Amino acid sequence: MWSIIGILIVTAAIIAYEIPKLIKRRSIRDGVVFGILIVMGCTAAVLGSLHVDLPNPITGINAVFKPLGSMIYESFK
Repeated sequence: MWSIIGILIVTAAIIAYEIPKLIKRRSIRDGVVFGILIVMGCTAAVLGSLHVDLPNPITGINAVFKPLGSMIYESFK
């Protein structure tokens, strides 16, 4: 419980620090990307603190690039 509260406090502090800069520069695209990344990061941190099994990103990268690597390897044989 305390870890989740700590994560939310740190996330709120990061948002409070960054958003005024983005508003001052009128960076709407940067703000949208920042919002998406901060939500994804906060969600992953909260789920990690709840000991939920999260998939490893390398598994998805291997699933995409392994067939491509095999095709390239076979073309040079």
